[in-house]
Amino acid sequence: MKRFLVDALCTATLVVTLVQDAQPAAPADGTHLLEQSRARYSTLRSYADTATIVTEYRSAPNAPTLIERHRLQTRYRAPRAFFLQFDEDPKAGAERFVIWCDGGDFQSWWSATGVHEAYDGGRGALAFALGDQPTRGATVLIAPLLFSQAQMKGPLTILRNARLEGTESIDGRPAHRISAEAQETYANGYTLQSRAAMVWLDQQTLLVLKLVLDTPRGTGAGMVDRTTVTFEPRVDPALTDEQFRFAVPGTALSSATETRR
Repeated sequence: MKRFLVDALCTATLVVTLVQDAQPAAPADGTHLLEQSRARYSTLRSYADTATIVTEYRSAPNAPTLIERHRLQTRYRAPRAFFLQFDEDPKAGAERFVIWCDGGDFQSWWSATGVHEAYDGGRGALAFALGDQPTRGATVLIAPLLFSQAQMKGPLTILRNARLEGTESIDGRPAHRISAEAQETYANGYTLQSRAAMVWLDQQTLLVLKLVLDTPRGTGAGMVDRTTVTFEPRVDPALTDEQFRFAVPGTALSSATETRR
């Protein structure tokens, strides 16, 4: 009987050990942290940031590297109040692109064309897609995280193979440094473009403090196409209705019910 109890106890201990060993690894890995960060944005009551976007481009090994510095500001209040303004580097043309929603339809305006567009019928995501090119990708950085139900794509939603590389301070804020692959794919799963990425997440809030998208893989030797975005995010700031309105140049203050031009 005593031997039976000892054997039973050993067997139970072994089972418990095997079950414990089968449990998932500790969640402090890159993929888990990115998932937590995306979930954090989707639950924010309000959000605001200012950001600097630095683009570096070199077309050939011996060509000069063109460096531009753009400015971005974003404001959000749940469920859909939104404002984004992209200001292009004056050396590149000083164009401005704005997306806003004060409770009705999403609207956009681009200084290069002077076109003011309203996106009715649930087409708000189109404003962000059309603004991708003029803003060096700024319109699809944070908005897809804030409006997760819209299932918009952006650099921070397509990261794969994330790996926690350590910690680093960004402007005095301790951050998780995560390496990953940013993979753009067609609907059939074919990879259109892949590039190495690095993301820094604030250790306290899990919001993005910095993002680097390196030169796409397969680009010719010596060529450069790199984007670095540095954010100064604010969690749940007090925002007024006025901060979600925009006066289209040459018109009165625009509201979400204005007739599309």
